[in-house]
Amino acid sequence: MSECITTHFPSHTGEGNIAAHTWLPDCPESEIRGVIQFVHGMSEYVKRFDHVAKYLNGLGYVFSGEDHAGHGESLVDTDHTGYFAAEDGWNKIILDTFELHKQLKARYPDKKHILYGHSMGSFMARACASRYPGEFDAFIFSGTAGHNPAIGIGKALVKAELRRHGGFGHSELLNKLAMGGFVTSVKNRRTNFDWLSRDEKVVDEYIADPLCGFSFRCAGYRDLFDGLDEVSRKDWAKKVPNVPIYIFSGDHDPVGNMGKGVREVADRLISSGHTHVVMQLYEGGRHEMHNETNSEEVLKGIEAFLRGAVC
Repeated sequence: MSECITTHFPSHTGEGNIAAHTWLPDCPESEIRGVIQFVHGMSEYVKRFDHVAKYLNGLGYVFSGEDHAGHGESLVDTDHTGYFAAEDGWNKIILDTFELHKQLKARYPDKKHILYGHSMGSFMARACASRYPGEFDAFIFSGTAGHNPAIGIGKALVKAELRRHGGFGHSELLNKLAMGGFVTSVKNRRTNFDWLSRDEKVVDEYIADPLCGFSFRCAGYRDLFDGLDEVSRKDWAKKVPNVPIYIFSGDHDPVGNMGKGVREVADRLISSGHTHVVMQLYEGGRHEMHNETNSEEVLKGIEAFLRGAVC
């Protein structure tokens, strides 16, 4: 059984050290098929994906990812949840993600490197795809979103709320703007997190986990909106290298506008000349397809993509 190895490196945010977690496959290094670097979403952490890591280990892949600043084991203290940096946080967490990639590339220079991002992590992975062409051999974007016409309004509100509450402050207005539509997307909901998954056990564990579900601080929302703005730009897709890309989500995921935003991202890549784009929308699925009632089917879909398009 694969075990998780945790290492640390200084964060570019200046907010302590980043915890990086790596699961190794039970095979000789010569038989390792590739390295999958995972980028997690907001208000969660990498070890939530232990079952995904072990599944991909079983296929012969190294699985590794860092807890972002303000998250998981990279958290300085409870006053820093949902906080990246005083300034320029988006660029700094991208640099942390790329730092882990450099470490993995140095350790496994002859292997394929796949960047797999979920939710906010998919925005980070998409930013890495356009910023660092030639560094990755394939991409997986899970639970991503298309262009949001309210980004401009959101960024203006963030500036006002930063003046009002400060970077470490919380804003009910920003919470409602960013998350309110997700909560109300599920009719007759049992909890405010039903939009994550149809699996009640997954939702209950998320709610009970002190490292999950916290609200971002005003500075965190500033950085999140900066990231959304970057990957929504018209020239984003043209900057992404023409390598295999797998995009998947549930067609009841409010983050992806019930599939519309996911299709938009795939269409943008295809229309810009990408020839290896695969998109999968799972009927009835919500945001965390890897934690859905059909998670086995979802993992097999990732496996099929890796076998067919990468190695």
